[in-house]
Formats: sequence, C-alpha cells, structure tokens
Amino acid sequence: MKVTHRQLRRLIREERATLLREFGPQGTGGASLLIDFAHAWAKLGGMVQEQIEELVTTYVNSGGYAGTWENDAFYDAVHRIRPEALSAADFRLRPILKIMATQARGHTPVDDILEALDQAQMILEDQTETELPPPLERAPRLSREAEEVWQRK
Repeated sequence: MKVTHRQLRRLIREERATLLREFGPQGTGGASLLIDFAHAWAKLGGMVQEQIEELVTTYVNSGGYAGTWENDAFYDAVHRIRPEALSAADFRLRPILKIMATQARGHTPVDDILEALDQAQMILEDQTETELPPPLERAPRLSREAEEVWQRK
C-alpha cells in the first residue's frame, strides 16, 4: 500500500498530537526525534525517498559494500540514484540520524542508514573525483530537544 505525501503528513500530525497528549509538550522521551526524522523524510519528496530506500535496502541485504564494482549490488544501486538525491538525503537526514545513533546502544538500523549514505557518497566521489553537489540552502528544522543534543555534540 502506498501512502501519499498528504496522508503521511496527516498521520504525522495525528501521532504528534497523540504523543503531546500523552507526554505533554515537554520531554517526550525521545519521541520528538522520530517526529523530526519523519518530517525530514517527508520533505525529501517521493522520488528521493524511493532512491534512498532502494539504496539502504540494497546495502543492508547485500551485507554492505564489498569494495569493488564487480558483482556488487550496492555499487550498482549507487549508480542508479542521482547524486543530487544523495546530497539532499544526506543533508536532511544526517543531523537527526547522528543524534539517534548516539542515543542508542549497539548497532542499530540508524547505523546502517548512516553507513549506506557514507559508502554511497564515497563511491560517487571516487567515481567523479569531485565533491557531490552542494546541499540544499536551508537546514532542516529540529525540535528544541534535538537542537540542544546536537549543540552538545
């Protein structure tokens, strides 16, 4: 079942309202990071989301990047996405993912996403021997709680 952008926004609004009712506006116990991630993910747009989802899924299912282009599913997936999509996803998602990774113990799916983004960026930079396109002009907005955690790092 596909969820439209509008439906995702409505679901996020409903979940946020539920969380605020249950936990109050202060101290949602980390739930605000998930909401921040959902907002950042929604702002990527459908095409970028599909490309990043394929990239991360291939990275996880193939066991990571083997370091060579021969018979490497992840290498092929990297070259199927647009560099601008990778740059936009990295710019919007990395700050929130890094905070989530520091708050978790052990290896988590957040680590897999960060590793996939890092490896993909490395492959594309090696291929073109130039930096990726500059990120978007505006940074994603983080909640106050996430902003405070990010500033402490």
